[in-house]
Amino acid sequence: MPFAVSGGMKPPFDPERIFAVVTCEHATMHVPAAFGHLRIPAELLESHRGWDPGALDVAFRWSRELNAPLFRGLITRLLVDLNRSAGHPHWTAPELPVVDDELQSRLMWYYRDLYREPCRQMIDSAVGRGMTVIHLSIHSFTPVLDGVKRDVEAGILFDPAREPERILCESWISECLRIRQDVRLMANRPYLGIDDGMTTWLRTIFPPEVYLGIEVEISQKYVGRGLEDVSSWLLDGLRRVAGWRTCG
Repeated sequence: MPFAVSGGMKPPFDPERIFAVVTCEHATMHVPAAFGHLRIPAELLESHRGWDPGALDVAFRWSRELNAPLFRGLITRLLVDLNRSAGHPHWTAPELPVVDDELQSRLMWYYRDLYREPCRQMIDSAVGRGMTVIHLSIHSFTPVLDGVKRDVEAGILFDPAREPERILCESWISECLRIRQDVRLMANRPYLGIDDGMTTWLRTIFPPEVYLGIEVEISQKYVGRGLEDVSSWLLDGLRRVAGWRTCG
């Protein structure tokens, strides 16, 4: 049962001991020079398969307003998807040519050394100081996939089996929908919160009482027309239910 915003159950953590971390795995369509010879078509790079348009704008804002560190991808997801486990069939786009061992090592450097390990180390440090980490992984999604219009416009993704995540996210969604109902906000849509990703990997390392891994998905229909408004609405709802203004 979600905790009440006022007068009911309290958050499953101490609001004074929250450490927020913001990540944006699909922040860019950038192709590093070492991979330029692959000649990835521009239309593919610029599509939702190459990056998450608008996601970095949201991530920058949330990081600033929450006083939270931001980790952002520096390479297109077509070359290496930072939100997939190494070895996943779509860790690199299947239609790209196989790269040699040297380039494969470079991809692992972007994946592990520049991204996943620094983020894990920061979370580990915060947990070691007695903090509860709220990890907000920011994404955007195409409103039409394979010719089918999606019935969701924003999603909060979490693992229902991890009670602190479930309590926070159900309450977050309820609070947002109390304020406005013109955005179709849903739990674990358009993807499941337990799908392979950055948060699912970190859940294998940190227990639920100290690590809450949440993906935030916003439809790309709002990019250029309403993204800031939807972003503010979601962030304000989170602040109210989590009981804090800034984190650090």
